[in-house]
Amino acid sequence: MKNLSNDWGELYTKKLETDIPSIWYQKYSECVPSLDPDNLDRAFLKSVNLACELFEYHKSEKGLVDILSRIKNKV
Repeated sequence: MKNLSNDWGELYTKKLETDIPSIWYQKYSECVPSLDPDNLDRAFLKSVNLACELFEYHKSEKGLVDILSRIKNKV
């Protein structure tokens, strides 16, 4: 029997790739790490940077942006 969980994940990623603009898919891809400690650190930092970008774009509450900045500075 086929491993459906692997197929589902691959289908979901391919669907996402076609449903969102390529720049956002690239940002998403950079936030999804392989299971390697260096890649996990890099992906976490990319995720925090992307969250900061989105919070600023959407003019989120300054306190929330400050929290993300503090997280980013500790990484």
